[in-house]
Amino acid sequence: MRSWRSFVVLIYVFCVHALIVVDSANGAEWRSNTLSGTLSRSFIIELDYRVVSLDEFRQFDVKNRKPSLEMPNPSLSSSNASIDFMPWGYPSGLVLPHHERRDVFNNHTMFSLNLEAYNQHHDRRGLWDARHQKAARRITRRDGEPQQYVGPIYFAIRQEFPNKRLFFGLSVTLEHAYDLSMLRHMRGVKSVTPISFVRRPMPYGNKVQLVSKPSQHQLVECKNNLAMTGVDKLHAMGIDGRTSKVAIIDTGVDWTHPALGGCFGKANDPMPDADPLSQCGPHGTHVTGIIGALDSKYKLTGVAPGAQLGMYRVFGCQGGTADDLLMKAMEAAFEDGADIVSISVGAPAGWTETPTARMASNIAKEGRIMVVASGNDGAVGMFFPSSPAVGRDVIAVGSIDSALFTVFNATVLLPGANAIPYYAPRAFRLPAMPVYATAADATAPRDACDPLPEYVPDLSPYAVLVRRGGCSLDVKFRHVAESGGKMILLWNSALPPIYLEAGYGIANAAVIGAADGAWILDQLQSGNNVRLAFPDSGPTTVANNFTGGTVSPFSSYGPTFDLLPPTDVSAPGGLILSTWPVNLGNYSILSGTSMSAPFTAGAAALLLQAQRQGRLGTNVPLTPKDIIERLRSTALPASNSTKGVFLETVAKQGSGLLQIDKAVLYTTVVSPTRLMLNDTRTFKRRHTFNITNGSPETLTYVIEHEAAGTALTFPYQRYNYQNLGPVPMVATAASVMISPRQLALDPSETFTVTLNFTLPTGRDVDPGLFPVFSGFLRISSSGNETLTVSYMGLGADLSTIKMLDDKSGMSKNYALPAVLIGDTGKVQRLPRMYSFKDGDLPLLQFRLVAGSRLTRIDIIENVAQARPGDVPFAGSVVDQDVPAPNPPEVETLTDPPVPVPTDPNDVLAPFTRRAARVATAAPAAATTTSFGRSGILGRLMPPSRRTTASDSMRNINASRVVGPITSAALLPRNSFDQSYGIYAVIWDGTVAGIGRVQPGDYKILLRTLRIGAQASDDDMQSETASQEQDPNDSGEKRWEEWLSPVIRVPSQ
Repeated sequence: MRSWRSFVVLIYVFCVHALIVVDSANGAEWRSNTLSGTLSRSFIIELDYRVVSLDEFRQFDVKNRKPSLEMPNPSLSSSNASIDFMPWGYPSGLVLPHHERRDVFNNHTMFSLNLEAYNQHHDRRGLWDARHQKAARRITRRDGEPQQYVGPIYFAIRQEFPNKRLFFGLSVTLEHAYDLSMLRHMRGVKSVTPISFVRRPMPYGNKVQLVSKPSQHQLVECKNNLAMTGVDKLHAMGIDGRTSKVAIIDTGVDWTHPALGGCFGKANDPMPDADPLSQCGPHGTHVTGIIGALDSKYKLTGVAPGAQLGMYRVFGCQGGTADDLLMKAMEAAFEDGADIVSISVGAPAGWTETPTARMASNIAKEGRIMVVASGNDGAVGMFFPSSPAVGRDVIAVGSIDSALFTVFNATVLLPGANAIPYYAPRAFRLPAMPVYATAADATAPRDACDPLPEYVPDLSPYAVLVRRGGCSLDVKFRHVAESGGKMILLWNSALPPIYLEAGYGIANAAVIGAADGAWILDQLQSGNNVRLAFPDSGPTTVANNFTGGTVSPFSSYGPTFDLLPPTDVSAPGGLILSTWPVNLGNYSILSGTSMSAPFTAGAAALLLQAQRQGRLGTNVPLTPKDIIERLRSTALPASNSTKGVFLETVAKQGSGLLQIDKAVLYTTVVSPTRLMLNDTRTFKRRHTFNITNGSPETLTYVIEHEAAGTALTFPYQRYNYQNLGPVPMVATAASVMISPRQLALDPSETFTVTLNFTLPTGRDVDPGLFPVFSGFLRISSSGNETLTVSYMGLGADLSTIKMLDDKSGMSKNYALPAVLIGDTGKVQRLPRMYSFKDGDLPLLQFRLVAGSRLTRIDIIENVAQARPGDVPFAGSVVDQDVPAPNPPEVETLTDPPVPVPTDPNDVLAPFTRRAARVATAAPAAATTTSFGRSGILGRLMPPSRRTTASDSMRNINASRVVGPITSAALLPRNSFDQSYGIYAVIWDGTVAGIGRVQPGDYKILLRTLRIGAQASDDDMQSETASQEQDPNDSGEKRWEEWLSPVIRVPSQ
């Protein structure tokens, strides 16, 4: 077996599978609760290899002295984790394990150029283009004053990307954020994108059910997932993926697990003291088992147990990572010859052009199969996809809930009584015990939500029956435990059952059905002594009548802001049994698109094997891109509920549930398999697709239209807040004329079908709701084959979508955008002098309703000279600050003060309540300060004390832009959850490419490019704030803007 090369030269082999570990232990540990956002002063740079080489960056390496570059601290860090992300090593003073000790400064690279040297490099022999030298001369000064000195540029190289076919460039960390402008103007630089945090992959709801050994019926449920996708049929044919190499980019793997080989192969020796064993990051072990587990003892089988597996570890034991490291792992997997790359991690994105998405797309264009989880943000609503899943030609995978539940039977010790199933990952194996009900009324709305009465007996010998609902489960558990209870049977409501975890003194807990709970209570009220026994009699399965076979509620919605679906197909991802690190329990049940992605990667390995062995049903040769089309066209569209009210929107399910047996065995080939109708402004009415008969017989085809539900992005007349998931849908749909509707094809014959679509109309699809309509063209053949072609469009003009939220009293206690006074807890509403010391800094907060292709934050000077009405003050000229109102009482009891980011150079870090909780535990050395309290629910400011966006978005052409604080491309929209609440940027008195500004009056100008508008080079270096009209627009302004109150900079 040929060994794979990895970029850290760690190569390992299972006894059964080849395992390649790309380990990021030298710095890939975030603090465990680092918020989502961008890494301070760190950027991914794409270079034009025809103009500049990586050597031109390396030659400025300062080798004779150790640089004084301070390590960037992700804002709002926690004290209970070890280090920040530093790809070049660990900070000094940190004691490392012996095998992880490295030179802290082993990869520093620096630039140092003053203004004179900068101007000397303006021709093509230098690193800057001549047309950009004007930007370097734009030094902040008053008339008649000399220019200031432009200090040296320092940056440290984080990662290099030398593969010109995938992504040529590097990632760096700047010493100062204001050097970003000069970085963008370097010769050969094509794009500069902030490095994004990538959250640690976690199962949906962070729920993990440990299983010491898989029971027989858990294996039945696992096999059902294989059966519902046709994997079992291919296994029966001897197709197990054995010809394919599958690379997994994740948290590492516990190779000691017996289902994963349990040993090293003979051909490779591990690097001393750098064992790839990962028992602290169990997610990767679970993912690996879904693809390739082979447990002969318990008969647990992965989707592709014969595949050769490679694990590329990009996480440490705690926290998250960064997307440049994710890109490096993708590059390594490609160069190591992986046929399929499975990625169950990602970051929020709204655009297909993010660096990670582009690298994934380019790998797919090179003929490899990229399989990526679509994300678990279904609760956030529409237009919230994930990267790299949004990449073109990438197979993005959503989640389908399992059709079966695993249950165990409790024996009822009453004559003639039937057994009662309880939902648990394992049997309780407890002797008979009496049942005690905490409520005598079957309609009690808050059972056990208050401390139990004193007359309640010692509950330790009882199975305590508690009705679900009314308060959180931990409250119920605590109250039962306070009365001595050790076991709870949660009597279910109309909600889907859940698998409970022990805690708060409760040793065993399980859900039972609503009808069973009512029957037990009725028996107790009739005076019968109900006793239950919990023998180890083996589990069984019951039908999941709640969500079985439907798209999981956590699966993310699209589309992208390019109006592409973020999901291609869906696969089983709800309640999936797979391997778990041995020291943590051997097996576990998890839910998430992290589970459905490796399932699909394994299925792709089966398809590749069938193709390579000449076992495909069709005689039409398939390219790698055709394989994606094949998976889509043979998928089974899923409904949004078990009642089948609507087909789920294509923006969530893609083409439907994976049917890999049909992808292998079907003879008919359809292409293309998804059609993009765009929005109403660029509506593409006419489409075609081809049908090819790949069978040896003449077949007849019938084509029918089947609409999906139309998903409503916004509530009626509320354009600042998206509908949360599950997103409401309506029946009003597009119509389509199909020509022809029926046709016959001879063997190997191809025919083109023409479609003409009509937009949906009606009040329930008002354009202000931004309705996303979709559906399927169902192709049925006389050969008993059914295939589909999906379509999707937007019933509104996307360029009219609101960009900046100016009515966010629902999520904040003041209107956004806003400037907060760093350490006072007040919102600035009038002109104010800042000291720019000890936390006295202006902090800009804003929220994006829609993803932004380009967002700029600039400083404007000379506002006092603007024409009256051009740049209005928010009130009188009195230097006065208005405190932000206190949030509701319930919030002040539970939420700590929200801190200022620890790094004033932080670039567009989302601000969240969760981050606030993290920051309160920061070490004493951190510069964390409080600026007030933030609650998701809050009071709107009275109109007399608010600065509205309309007040601050008047004509600002009279004001000169001094320079940018920062800018960012391809930002995702914000949400209402605690991960992506708002963006926050501190201004430290400096501007990019210049340094500290002169004393005087300034304003912050926030601008975000409207969707569909084009950004020019001048947008990155304009001297004045302008509202140029896009040449492609019909009179609309390209930017949506907001202007802050006056910020006064004192003399130093």
